[in-house]
Amino acid sequence: MDWSAVNWINLSVLTASAFLSALIGSFIGRRSYALTAFLSAIIFAAIYIGWFAYLEHQLDEVDRSLEGVQQSPPAASSPAGDHTPPSSTETKEEPQ
Repeated sequence: MDWSAVNWINLSVLTASAFLSALIGSFIGRRSYALTAFLSAIIFAAIYIGWFAYLEHQLDEVDRSLEGVQQSPPAASSPAGDHTPPSSTETKEEPQ
């Protein structure tokens, strides 16, 4: 397994979310295992959706900033002005 391919930030956030949701669920549904499991799943789903909505928002901001950079016109201008070199299809007339 390639350990460098693991997204460690997402893994740690989701692991902490699972632990936190299980902890909260166990406090709320003290004696009922089914209620504890259900509440833990609901709390985890809410954290999961919130985390990925946050990531999507961050990625949208990055995309918008990249689009702004790509759409800006180039600032370089030629020092010779508007002179354009002749194309290779034009024939040059030589003096006789």
